[in-house]
Amino acid sequence: MDLFTSTWTNKIDKKGRVSVPASYRAAVADEKFAGVILYPALDEPAIDGVRESRLQRLAETLTEKGPFDKAGRRMKREFIGSTMSLQFDGDGRVMLSDALIAHAGLTDTATFIGMGDMFQIWDSKVLEEFNAADDFDVVRESQNLQWWRDGETGSQTSPSPGPGRSGQ
Repeated sequence: MDLFTSTWTNKIDKKGRVSVPASYRAAVADEKFAGVILYPALDEPAIDGVRESRLQRLAETLTEKGPFDKAGRRMKREFIGSTMSLQFDGDGRVMLSDALIAHAGLTDTATFIGMGDMFQIWDSKVLEEFNAADDFDVVRESQNLQWWRDGETGSQTSPSPGPGRSGQ
């Protein structure tokens, strides 16, 4: 499975069409569905994008609670009900709905941000404002991640400090 990587900014035309980055189209080329699944991000003014097989896994996770679980049914309605399966046109574009455009505050451009097994679409100004208002500390949080594990003992090791850094 290819990952969604890199950041790209593409123009949105007057009809709401935007070109999906070629590397993202290549990442879903092995899927049965020739397109992407988009839905409003649950806690950010952005659009989340996944491949069809990822949506299938998410749907299966929501189904695990059983057909009579009220919270599970509500999550399916809110989440699965808001997804859009968008096929690529001949130019590699998708047509964004008015609801998705409004949720993300998109204007004339869309910034695609690869996040491995998914990607997000942001308005560049909204993203800049969101990041400025957020107190998230990337350095602090990255130090809390378990980057590597010793396969036999399970002991955690620290990442190398990188070229030109002493790690002190």
